[in-house]
Amino acid sequence: MRQTRSKPLWKDLQVWLRLDRGHVPDRSAVARVIDYSLNNAREALTVQLQDGGCR
Repeated sequence: MRQTRSKPLWKDLQVWLRLDRGHVPDRSAVARVIDYSLNNAREALTVQLQDGGCR
């Protein structure tokens, strides 16, 4: 179920973040949040998708 429901949402979020990142100033708070989400949180979210025991 996790792969069926969450994985497409996560992929859509990644696409949206990458597209939106090009429209915000580099040093803005929004840019920092997007960069963090794409770089640091990506690994944790990927683990969450693969590990059914992870909450």
